[in-house]
This record gives sequence, structure tokens and C-alpha cells, in this order.
Amino acid sequence: MAQTNVRTHPPSHTLTRYKSDVSTTAPAISSNIPTEIWRCVFDLVPRSVQLALACVNRACLETYRAIRYRALRLEDYGPVTKRLVRILACVDVLCRDPAIASLVHDVYVRPWDISCESRRKKHHLPFRCWLRINRVFSPSEAEQLSRERANRRARRRITRIRDVLATIPAVRYAIEWDEQVPYPNNFFTQLLEPVLRGTMRETLAHLSLKIPAATLLANRLVGIRFPALETLHIELCIFRADLMYAADFIDDIRMFINAIEDPTRPRLSALELGITSSSYPFDLGLLLQGLVPFRALDRFELTIPFNGTHLHDVAGLRRFLTRSAPQLHRLALCTRRASPAEAEPNSAWVLAALRGLTLPRLLSAELALRPVVGPFELSVLAGWLEAHADGLRSLALTDRQLALEEVAVLMAALNRDTARRLRLRVRRLSAALLTVLAQALPLLRKLDIIFGDIGAAEDAADGVVAFSRALRDQEATYQSWHLARLTLRQPF
Repeated sequence: MAQTNVRTHPPSHTLTRYKSDVSTTAPAISSNIPTEIWRCVFDLVPRSVQLALACVNRACLETYRAIRYRALRLEDYGPVTKRLVRILACVDVLCRDPAIASLVHDVYVRPWDISCESRRKKHHLPFRCWLRINRVFSPSEAEQLSRERANRRARRRITRIRDVLATIPAVRYAIEWDEQVPYPNNFFTQLLEPVLRGTMRETLAHLSLKIPAATLLANRLVGIRFPALETLHIELCIFRADLMYAADFIDDIRMFINAIEDPTRPRLSALELGITSSSYPFDLGLLLQGLVPFRALDRFELTIPFNGTHLHDVAGLRRFLTRSAPQLHRLALCTRRASPAEAEPNSAWVLAALRGLTLPRLLSAELALRPVVGPFELSVLAGWLEAHADGLRSLALTDRQLALEEVAVLMAALNRDTARRLRLRVRRLSAALLTVLAQALPLLRKLDIIFGDIGAAEDAADGVVAFSRALRDQEATYQSWHLARLTLRQPF
């Protein structure tokens, strides 16, 4: 009999059966590469690619979960938030998966108007029929039933969110509020409860609070300690109708900040205080004057409306800065839109706070120059910069467009061998400006310029061409400049 040829491989339409001794288990991501590196790789790819990689093996799934649930934002109670709350409430479903809540590091909560959301919710058909019947015989009772049903639904949602947040060992927690929307006080109380009694109280390192004064929630913060807290940000806003609570609110905030300082293990390294532009003027100096010195404080930032209606007397600010001077490395005095309330302004509060103040370990400074209007104020600022030039490595001058002559005066006050980073606003970007910076700060590594116009010509196109030609003419000057990063921005 003739021998028949035997196929050595199956046809394309058949299935291949592998030997049983060959392992079909998908390999792990890599045993030599740390998980943190794979998380960075996942961060670089789109969300759709992350979802595809999550199906490869268990290691990829865990990496995807760590990225997907790293930051939690709650700004409404829509389908996405409802699904997140259900997922975060699941604990060890398969007895081998870690709780999803343990992967959350950052939590951002912005309360929403629950009453409007409850009115948009459709009732079930039997309840709608009952309401229609009641509206015929008793309209007031029908409205009361609908309102009670909406309130019960809102309370259930708040309770779900509070219970989920209480199980999250977050490292960052931020709670804000829209000043134009009225909120029920119970909403803020429930959202603040996880910080006071939940798991994150022991793990919280960064806390940001913006709560209404009328809620009287600051009283609950008094005496609460956060053993791992390193950064505290507090945004203050007091309306005219809340002036009766202003004194108690400020006093409670002061006692809360002071209680954070642990006598045995000081950890608070950054303190940020801010006042919104819509806030009614009050004396911020009383809060600053009553603060205790923080032995580990490395950075202090103050942001208030630039007209200084909340800081008539800078004695409290100067006292706090003087007591924090031995360990303070970074200082930021920033401004925002002026307060529309009728009050006596104090536009020179920045220079008044800096005049005669010595910070021996200062490395970085961010100063708002909008209150600086004349040559005398500019000379005072230049003198303060010259006194700290030997250690100052980073400088940011914001909120005012400087002329070329003013830039030359301020740059002459800096140490050419120390300054490494600079950010400033100028009226016009020109080659002469870059030449002044290159000659004054030859070792500068990072430069950020916000300019209003470019070149010397009125026409924008001609100005760009003239600016390019001037740069080529000064190429020899820039060759010895150690600048590594240049950012040019024009506000819209």
C-alpha cells in the first residue's frame, strides 16, 4: 500500500491542541520591574488602552485599579458617582481582591444642590398617581409628600457617600463649596465626618477646607489632631449675613490650626490661607496673630484680595512671619480680584509686611506686585530682594506688568550665582529684555515670562519678525547663558 502523507500542522480552520505539559498561565508583568514603573507606563497610555491591558493578567488589573481609583471626585450624584459609590462599598468580594477603597489616595468633594437634583428625579408610577389624586383634593399635602420623599432620598445619598468616605485611607482630602449655591448644613456635616472620625484621620497628609461660616462646623474641628498632616489649606469666606458668626468662626479656625502642632513630633510643613473676593471684610490679623509657631513649617502662603481690605494692620502677619523665620524656606504673598465691599483699603500690605523682615533660610519667594505702583515702592522691594539674594534660588513676581527699566532694577538686586528659577510679567517681550536677564542672571536654569505685547512694532506680525531678528543679532550674548527651559506665555 502506498504511504499517505501526514500533515504536520492543522489546517487554518481547525483548532490546535497544545500539549498538557505546556503552561497556559499568562506571565506576570515582570518580576524585575517595580510596580511603580508600570504605573507610570499606564499613565502614559489612553484610557482605552488601559482597559485593554487590564484584561491581560491579574498584575495588569491591579495596576489599572491603582490608577483608576487613585483620585476620587464627587461633584454630583449622577450615574458615574452612583457606580463609584457601589464599587467602593464592595469589600473583599472574592476573598482575594483588596478593597477598592484602599486604593484611593486623593478625594475631592464639592457639594451640590441636593434639592434641585431631587426635583429632577422621577417618582415611581404608583406614587405619581397618588400625587395626582392628592393634588385634586389637597394640593398642600401633595407638595409636602413630594418634599418629604425628596428629603429622604437626599439623606440616603448623603449617608451612602459618608459611609464610603469613612472607609477610605486617603492621603489628600479637599472639600469646597460654590458660594452662589445654598447648601443644607447637614450635607457639609456628613462630608466632614469622615475627616473627623473616619479612617483617613490617621493617614491624612494634605487637607484643604472651604466651609461656610454659617454651618458652625469649625467648632467640630477644635481639638482634632491629625498625626500625619503635612499640608493644610484653608479658604475663608464670610458673607455680610454671617457677620454674627465671624468672631466665633475665626476663633475656632485659629484653635483648630494651633491644635495640629504636636509638641513631640511636629509635622506641619506647609500652611496656606486664602480669602475669597466675595468675602465681607474682616480682620485677618487677629487670626494670624493668634497662631502658634510651627517648628517644622517650611512653606507659608497667603492669598487675599489685592486691595487689602481684610488686612488693615499687618502686625499680626509680621509677628507670625518673624516667629516662623528660623525654618521658613518658601514664602508666597499672592493676591486675587479686589473685594467689592465698601471698606478701607490697604493696597501696600505686601511691602508693609516685608519691610524690615529678615528670613535667613529663604529659598523661594512669590510676591504680588499689583500693590507696588511707584518707584519708591519698587526700591523698597529691590532692597528686600538684595538682603535675601544670597540664598534666594526661585523668584516669582506676579499680578503686575513690569517695564524694562523696572526689570533691570529688580534683577540687579539678585545674586547672579544663586538664582535658578524666575517667573515674571512684562509689558513687552523684546530681545533687550532677554539680554538684561542673560547678563544679570547667567546661571538661570528656568525662565517663565508672561508678556502683554511682543517686539517694538505696533503690528503684531512685524513685532515678531523684529523680535526674531534681534535675537539672532544677540546670539553671542546667549551662548554663555545656562538657561535650560524657557516658557513664553501671553494671557488671553
